[in-house]
Amino acid sequence: MRRPAALAIGLVLAAATAGCGAGKVEDSAQRARLETIRQATAGFKNVDAAVAAGYRPVPQCLESDNDSGALGLTYVNLRLNQDQQVQLLRPELLFYEQRATGAPVLAGVGYLVPDDGQRPPDTPLGHLDGPIPGVGPGQPDRFEMHAWVHRKNPDGPLATWNPNVKCL
Repeated sequence: MRRPAALAIGLVLAAATAGCGAGKVEDSAQRARLETIRQATAGFKNVDAAVAAGYRPVPQCLESDNDSGALGLTYVNLRLNQDQQVQLLRPELLFYEQRATGAPVLAGVGYLVPDDGQRPPDTPLGHLDGPIPGVGPGQPDRFEMHAWVHRKNPDGPLATWNPNVKCL
């Protein structure tokens, strides 16, 4: 299996098997962190800027199989994915909502850390979900967290899926 296809399948499985995330955020410090992430990633509203920064598209729009929402079009920065760290202002994943006309709209970001047998990585937003099994040859198990900082999510800004994001 080619690496991009394995990655796409892995992201689908990751989203399907991840916990429900932290969901709701009540703490003002958490809300401030999410706002900082939103501001830091606003430059990626243009997909071309994301590609120029090293993000590559997964070949399909990702949505849940139980109507709980979607991730949308996912762009992955494999270079950031290799560092084993979560840098809140440099997410490994960008999620875009497809539009019938016009460019996709940035909806959220995601953090991805390969599992090397460690505990779930902690971040100032909480710990990442996982480990989530890898799919395909050479794809490692991993931990993930999603932050819906550009598109409101009724399930909370840290929920896995966003019911407001649709795939066409």
